[in-house]
Amino acid sequence: MILTENLKNNVLASMEAILDKKRSILLESNKKDLETFKRDDQALYDRLIVNEKKIDQMIQAVKEVRLQDDPVNRVIDERTIDNGLKIINKTAPFGTIMIIYESRPDVTIEAAVLAFKANNKILLKGGKEAYHSNKQLVKFWHQALEENNLSCDYIQFLEMDRAQTQAFLKEPNQALDLI
Repeated sequence: MILTENLKNNVLASMEAILDKKRSILLESNKKDLETFKRDDQALYDRLIVNEKKIDQMIQAVKEVRLQDDPVNRVIDERTIDNGLKIINKTAPFGTIMIIYESRPDVTIEAAVLAFKANNKILLKGGKEAYHSNKQLVKFWHQALEENNLSCDYIQFLEMDRAQTQAFLKEPNQALDLI
């Protein structure tokens, strides 16, 4: 089902407000991730940190996508060939996208907002180090979807280890259009 631009933008506006109002919940979730992280990789630790500035950047990322024109059903090229056949090249959603990424909670926002605005469903598989942060961010997404009477299926959080992920990807009836 193709969602209207207005509905998608309403979900994104809801997400902006939720991120802003529920900062302390996200910061607490991130604190759990930071407490369990072994600081053997300083660069990874730095990417894992969520603070007020990073939340502001998440809100800004959602807002920037919300303010963009709807990328769905845009005509790229249109022509009529000699036999009268009209050819229209327009943008369309992929369907269901899966993204596997490292422990950067901001990717949970950025990947989901881009997929959703383009009318795709997305399966998010973030690094285990950001488990609590990512889980909370997806709860925020679900709240934004529910506030706008949409299914939480648009944005899903995959809770599985590497072996389970590999098995998941090998399932023959897996409805994935892009990984």
